[in-house]
Amino acid sequence: MKFMQNTLLGALLFAGLAPLHAESDTTTVKQTFSATGAEPTWSLKLIPNSDEGYQADFHVASDEPFSVPVTLMSSNRLLGGLQLYRGKTPAGETLSIITSATPCHLVTGEDYSHAVVVNADKLGTYEGCGGQPQGPDDTGGDIDNAASVASTASTEVASEADALSSPKKQPAESITPARKKAKVFNTRGYRLYKRGQYAKALPLFARAVETDNSYALAHYNLACTAAIGFEKFSCENEELFELADPKVVFKHLKQAIKYDPSRLTRSQTDPDLAGIRKSYRYYHELLGYSPSNDKQLKVMLRNVDWQSTGMRLYHSEPAVRLIFGAKGKLQIKTAHFIEGDIPKGSLPWRHKYKTGRYQVKDGVITVTINSNSVSGKLDEDGTLRFAGAEADGLLPTDVYRFVWDSPCEA
Repeated sequence: MKFMQNTLLGALLFAGLAPLHAESDTTTVKQTFSATGAEPTWSLKLIPNSDEGYQADFHVASDEPFSVPVTLMSSNRLLGGLQLYRGKTPAGETLSIITSATPCHLVTGEDYSHAVVVNADKLGTYEGCGGQPQGPDDTGGDIDNAASVASTASTEVASEADALSSPKKQPAESITPARKKAKVFNTRGYRLYKRGQYAKALPLFARAVETDNSYALAHYNLACTAAIGFEKFSCENEELFELADPKVVFKHLKQAIKYDPSRLTRSQTDPDLAGIRKSYRYYHELLGYSPSNDKQLKVMLRNVDWQSTGMRLYHSEPAVRLIFGAKGKLQIKTAHFIEGDIPKGSLPWRHKYKTGRYQVKDGVITVTINSNSVSGKLDEDGTLRFAGAEADGLLPTDVYRFVWDSPCEA
């Protein structure tokens, strides 16, 4: 869920963005822009000093404040008014400041005219609100519905400050007592999540959805944190580990999408769900992909981790992987145990590779290796079968699928 620098723009293509300053036919009016956020508390001022140049004064609680020059990126005007400011932090890393003229609500209760994100790799990502304070009639929408996110988005678990409204005017949401209580659990969980305390955050997200089952944000946060926990949690805590089961992840992802369809878009690039996206189940159940659609089948072949079934080195390493690449390239990756002494700090196996080609037509996958071919199909249950491939010596085994590797297996 941590923003990656090279996908930051894609993560924040909010719908209906507008510039910070008003432009007339002959002049540009600019003024100091202030923003703030919580978890942790931070503040920002953008002070204009030229047509495109600004001074960014940034301060995070407990850290030294800094002032650096930033530039309003002119190419950004082509993206519907998206405001992107770039500069360098005192440490020399790229600083990005993005603003959206979208009604924004802070967890402390204030409403503002703009949503703001400040990001740098080591500095981190800070989300909050800025611009003009808004009265009760100026918020313009549901603060828990995230704005439209581009399909290239890479985004972190959403806090209340992250849940931006649609720019289209809508009636304000009637907050029920259950939703109000659920928000408290969700916010507490989010704060723990941000600190990397996933084992403590997950039960709080679970309490949030138990309190209000229609709370999409909490369902999504629970799914993302459970996906992390499946790989990180201690097996000794059976109750917690059961909550992090992939079945739980999919259950709550579906609920999040049911109550907020934009969560499906977020899930497609969220780093916390990277392991989930390696499964056939993600594409079939959530995206609705079918093995009978050649275009969708090619996407699934290239993105799912196709592993041999029943052939594994320990529980964590499949003996064989099929890697379907671009332009019909196929790689067969075979693991084998090291004979003799194992170098210190090394895994007890090595990999061998064999290459071939593949093509897809009418739902049939044809694999060719050294001029010899075998055909296979992807079943609706997510099993990739190449009947006779092992007997003919083309592939190490006939059957492949995604296998969930639990650290608690023997």
